[in-house]
Order: sequence, then structure tokens, then C-alpha cells
Amino acid sequence: MKLAKYKFVLVAIVVFIITILSSFTNIFIQFEAKLYDLFMQQRGHISLTDKVAIVSIDEETMRTLNIQWPIPRNLYIQAVENIQKAGAKVVVFDVQFPETAQIALMGQENEALVETVNSKLEKYDRELGIISNQGKIIHACKIEREGNNHFLLPPNRRIMDAKPKLGLVSNFTDRDNSLRKYQIMDNINNQDFYSLSLKAFSLYHDSKIEVDLENKVVISGNQELRYFLNYLSPINYRNKAGSFSGDKSINASSIYYSFIDLIELNSMSSEELDFFSDIDIDPEVAASLEGWGLTVDEVNKSNLDKLIDNQVFKDKVVLIGSTLKEHHDNFHTPFGVMPGVEVHANYLDSLLGDDLLVIFNHYLFLIFLFIIILIFSFICQKYNAYQTLGILVLLLIAHYFYALLSLKYFNLIIPKLEIFLPLIIIYLYNLVIKYLQEAKAKKEIKSAFQHYMAPELVEELISDPKQLQYGGATKEISVLFSDIRSFTTYTESHKMEETVAMLREYLTEMTKIVIENKGIIDKFVGDEIMALYGTPLKDEDHAYHACKTALLMRERLTQMQAKWEEEGKDIIEIGIGVNSGFAVVGNLGSEQVFDYTAIGDVINLGARLEASNKKYPSDNKIIISEFTLEYIKDRADVAFICNEYVKGKNNGVDIYHLLNLR
Repeated sequence: MKLAKYKFVLVAIVVFIITILSSFTNIFIQFEAKLYDLFMQQRGHISLTDKVAIVSIDEETMRTLNIQWPIPRNLYIQAVENIQKAGAKVVVFDVQFPETAQIALMGQENEALVETVNSKLEKYDRELGIISNQGKIIHACKIEREGNNHFLLPPNRRIMDAKPKLGLVSNFTDRDNSLRKYQIMDNINNQDFYSLSLKAFSLYHDSKIEVDLENKVVISGNQELRYFLNYLSPINYRNKAGSFSGDKSINASSIYYSFIDLIELNSMSSEELDFFSDIDIDPEVAASLEGWGLTVDEVNKSNLDKLIDNQVFKDKVVLIGSTLKEHHDNFHTPFGVMPGVEVHANYLDSLLGDDLLVIFNHYLFLIFLFIIILIFSFICQKYNAYQTLGILVLLLIAHYFYALLSLKYFNLIIPKLEIFLPLIIIYLYNLVIKYLQEAKAKKEIKSAFQHYMAPELVEELISDPKQLQYGGATKEISVLFSDIRSFTTYTESHKMEETVAMLREYLTEMTKIVIENKGIIDKFVGDEIMALYGTPLKDEDHAYHACKTALLMRERLTQMQAKWEEEGKDIIEIGIGVNSGFAVVGNLGSEQVFDYTAIGDVINLGARLEASNKKYPSDNKIIISEFTLEYIKDRADVAFICNEYVKGKNNGVDIYHLLNLR
């Protein structure tokens, strides 16, 4: 029994283990991810630092240039120069240049032409590499993994010859294909490569990047970036896609700053406008190469003038990236679908704004989780289902606001499902256990009382089992004892079968009368009946019902005596004693045997009153005490017998013959 008190500890340990193991399952991870998205959305948007801008290679750019991808490198050169003129501090390419721009559309007979054209195209790669080396310009690179093989995909060799600055672009989506974490670095061949955002941050502040592998921290300037597996760090998204919008007074048709607004096509030389202007080729070949030329409509130059004159990019990091749908560089995020370049912008802005997300220490959280589980397990064991449900709701609401406010004001990510799930499991477990225990208790109550009390009383008792207090409680009751006179002599003079048949018939009829008058059969002791009134259900008229039972028992016995005489059988006689008062009532049996009974002076006196019928004979042989008479004095006719001294009492007790009830 003592161990049962600490069952909640075992339950807490088991649920804790289940929670930890469940946290590795796919459904748990995805559900937690959805809760994370919900909390990010409820947290709301974060104000931008105004230090990050996006230049988008958009539909307007491609439509205006009237060319196919890839865009000639000389346009990137011009765009970078104009971005710098507009005040940019750092320029970041979220565009990869893995191959040297070349043309291979002509046959072997035009080999000289191919070589001439490609030499012109490659010249721009070299120039792009040179300006990248000389300024704060970052080129995108990528690490590819095929099994155990890892290899770097840098810009093409023409650009790489100038040793440009590189920034890593990698996208680690979760199992639901949503992008919530950012890879801040990676390592290949013992060489560290840092992400576009981290590299841009270090250039912006002219700070070095240091890595503390032991503590899983990357340091640059005043920033410490804590990461976990695969160098991942949570992205503190500012808002939905389009948050880094451009100046609508410059170009109202573009969400971001449009790449086309940074190109001054009207001032370009004929050689720049047409790669093949100084090559004499036939019209058919020229038509096949039209996609590589720049025959375009007139472009409004005023947008570029506004960008430069207004110093739109003053002291900003400018990211150049594609938002074209056909490039499929879009990702699901907590705030909806977002182009990859804006994902970089979000992480970079949180770096510059010094509001990176932090994940709650895993080991501290496990300790906190176990304590919460242990406390709630104790609560569930101690209180009923309605009370624990209320506490559960309060705990869930408290954790909801705690997690939300921690995210909103402290950028702290606290697991949600790892708290919600175990609390719900514990509650449901205890609910089922208590239901089964209650069902078992009701079954025991019904089994114990259905043969000894009225069915409606049994049902009322089942509906409120608390009335059966285990261990006993003091109650105001009446007790009735009935015993067959000279039963031993009867058994000696009759066959066993006759004695049993008579006793069964007699006890059955007497039991019916007890039950019909709100009494319960406490026990049969051979031929003796002990009945209780006023328990387990309270009955204000317990004394009256006990006395009424005694009179009806006498009446029914008289009828049975007449019947037995007609059948030629010997008759029996009984004596009845009734007493009232306070007794200890309840389950006074053992741990193995349920025994609902009553003990105390009230019971002892009741038994002696029944025996007094031998000493003070009367017609109906019913003796009651002065205590019982006190309850029914206005409704009973009695005859005083005497003041009887009872063993165990200093004073005598007035006893009476019960004659009738009114």
C-alpha cells in the first residue's frame, strides 16, 4: 500500500521515456514543426534593420532584356558598379556562375567563329572576378554530397582565377520540406566555408570569423552564433515574403529592387549591346544567336538615376538573386512561400539586428520537463478527474504563453509538443485508471450489497461510492438483531435437509422485509440476522424503519407458522432487539476480504436486547431501548419493562416492549 503512494513516480518516469523516444518519430517532428510555425506567426513580424536590400532578377528584367537565361556577365558587372555607386557597403551574389559562358550552337565549319565569340564572353567572367576581388563582393558556392563523396561547386575558373570571396548556399529543409534552419558554415577537405549571410556580416563589420567546435559556436565581431547538427541555426524570419520590398517610388511594378533598373542599356556601346557586331556572319547564323545579343526596347534611365542620386543602398548589404518561377528557388517557411534570396536576407538581417533565435538548452529542458511531468503525475494521482483537467488546462495555457512570450521578447525557442504531449498522456492514463478503479469499486459495491439491500439503494450507493468510507466512520444508525429460539434443539431433532430448508425459507422472507424497509443485512450468524438502518445511505427515520421491520417480521413469521402447522411441520419462534445511536460503520474487514459492518456499544446493546426476550417474554417478543424510543416516541406504543443493567455500562438502560407503530 505504501508503494502505491509513489506510483506517480513510476508513471512519470515511463511517460518521460515515452516522450523522449516519441520526439525522434516523424509524426512528432512534423507536429512540433507545425506548432513552431504557428508560434512564429502569432509572434508577429519583426522590424527590419534597414541594412539589407534585395535586387531581384525578375520577370520584368527578362521581359525587358528579351533574352534567355543565363544573363550575360557584363550586365552583372554593370549592376554591381551601379549598386556600389548607390552606396552599397557589401554586394552578395545569390546567383551561381558554375560554367564559363560559352556558345556551341554552330557546326564544325564555324569553329573560328565559336572561338571568337567565346573569347568575348569569357572576358566578362575575368572582369567580374577582378572586381569581386577588389571590393566587398561575395560569390555563391555550394557543397554537393553524393554518398560519402563531397565536392565544392565554386564559380567558374575564370572568376576563381581572381580569388573572389565565397559564401556558401545550402538549404536544409525539414521533413515537411519547409525551411526553418540556416546552415551557417560547412567543411570540406578540412577547409571551412561560411554562408553568404555570415560572410556578408563579417565584411560589413570588417571582422574575422572564428569557430569554436567544442562549444558549437561561430564568432564574428560581437556576434556568437550557436549551431547544432550540420552547423544549422534557426532562422528568425521577419515576416512573409516581400518584407524586403524596394522603393515603390522608383519602380512600383517590382516587389524588390529590379535588376533591370541597374542596367543603363542606352549608354552601352554597340559591342556591349551585340556580342557579334564586328563579326561578319550570315543572317541564318545571326538569327540562331539572337538570344545572346541585347537587342532591346528603350529602357527608362530615370530609375537608375534615382537609385544613385538618392543613395538608396547607402551602407547596406545588397543581395542579387533570381525570383523567376522557372528557377524553382522558392521555399516553404513559417510565413509562407519565400524566394531563396529573401531567406538569406532574413538571416542576415537578424545577424545585423543582433536578434538571432536561441534554442533552450537541451539538458536544462529535459530536467525541467521531468519535474513538470513528476508534479503533474502526483497531482493526477491525488485529485479527481475534474480537478486535474482544470490543472491540465491551466498548465497548457501557461506553457503556451510562456513559449510565445519567450519567442516574442527573448528570441528563445522552447519546445511545445514535448510539454503538451506528456501532460495529456498522464491525464488520459490516470483518467482511464480511475475509471477502471471506479468501475471495479462499483462492481464490488453491487456484489457486496445487491443481495442485502434494496436495488434502488444499491444504485444510489454506486452513484456515490464515497458513502462507503473505507476504514469506518461514525454514523447515527439503528441495529436490529433477530434470533431463533432454541435453534440448537430444533437442529438436533430434525434432519439436516429439513433444517436447511426451513432456515432458507425463513431467512429469505425476513431478508425481503429488511430490504423493503431501507435496511441492509449486515450478516447471518447461523440462525441470527443482523440488520442495519441509516447506512450506508443516510436515513433520518432509521429507528422507525427498524421498528417497522421488527413488527412486519413478527407478522410474517405468524403467517409462516400457520403454514408450517398445516404442513405438519414444527414451528419456530424468534426474539428481536432494536437499538439506536452512534456506531463506527464501514469496511472493517481485511485487505483481502471486504466486510461492511458496524461496531460499538450500540451494536453490543442491540444484541443483548434480543437475548433479553428470554428473560422478559412478551406476545411479539420485540424489545427496544430508550435510545430507539427517543426517535419514535410520538409514533410508537410501548410497554415499559425495566431499567436493565448492561455489561460494560455504569448506568442502567430503560428497555421496552414494542407494541405498535402509528
